[in-house]
Amino acid sequence: MKKLILMLIAATILLSACNPAPKEEAEQGPLILASIYPYELMIKELVGDGARVRSLIPPNASVHTYSPQPSDLKDLNKADLIIVNGMGLEAMIEQRLRTLKEKTIVVSDLLGDLIALDSLEQIREHQLHHHDDDDHHHAGADPHLWTSVSMMQRLNMKLKSILAERFSDLAPLVNHNYEALARSLDEAHLQISQERKGLDSPALVTYHNSFHYFTREYDIDYLGWVQSSPGKEPTARQLSRLGEKIQSHKVKSIFIEPQQNPKSAEILAKEYKLDIHTLDPIGHSFQPEGIAELLLRNWQEMKKAFSPITAPQDED
Repeated sequence: MKKLILMLIAATILLSACNPAPKEEAEQGPLILASIYPYELMIKELVGDGARVRSLIPPNASVHTYSPQPSDLKDLNKADLIIVNGMGLEAMIEQRLRTLKEKTIVVSDLLGDLIALDSLEQIREHQLHHHDDDDHHHAGADPHLWTSVSMMQRLNMKLKSILAERFSDLAPLVNHNYEALARSLDEAHLQISQERKGLDSPALVTYHNSFHYFTREYDIDYLGWVQSSPGKEPTARQLSRLGEKIQSHKVKSIFIEPQQNPKSAEILAKEYKLDIHTLDPIGHSFQPEGIAELLLRNWQEMKKAFSPITAPQDED
């Protein structure tokens, strides 16, 4: 009897060795790697369960200061497609990406005309208003493309074509999901536009310049930000100049970010009696279901700092 049991065990082991379990890659489709969480959200909305999608930079880390781990570099090599922002945001892996050009898509290249138009408008406005003494003037184009509703609408179209071409088996699914994503972004734009009309000269102060495109799209006065460069704490003079703007515009709130040390913002809040709220440009703290929800959640937080337009009182 013991002999029979041992023979059965041996046979089972032999059969298992001859028929290994299918690899994760074969079961779950191609691996698409996004540099940051917002693009992971968009790609997941487009491919659904047809591919494995994840972000390279952990969503609780600062995209500007994160250092890749050896496992991240291995994932880059294994990925079937890599989506990065560009504009220096992924400086820590740029050298590796140069060796992976064939499978790397750069979002800023796809949106180059919109970025160039925004930069020209900034130059014109700067020349018109002569803000030569503005400590918070941001030189160069802003890399936070995913905070723009209109840019994400354009990116949705571009990614649909790229994904359908690269992964032909997923084309029907991608084309179907593209429509749903386009609707959600259109609805987000409509909601923000309508709600913005009811606000009285909104002005914004944030931790760093994450919402440049958003504030331009919806005519919000972006007064300034605490950090002029990621990871670089402001000088006393810079904080003082920002405080002057806060006082002159009667700002009542300042926004911090979950990925950043709030110390400098808390100093300003204490000095000028400001409420502290949180914006999350990466969006992971909101656990959004998609990119449109990420944008809307930040808008809902932003509105806490703004006052509604008050109707004039009738005179007796």
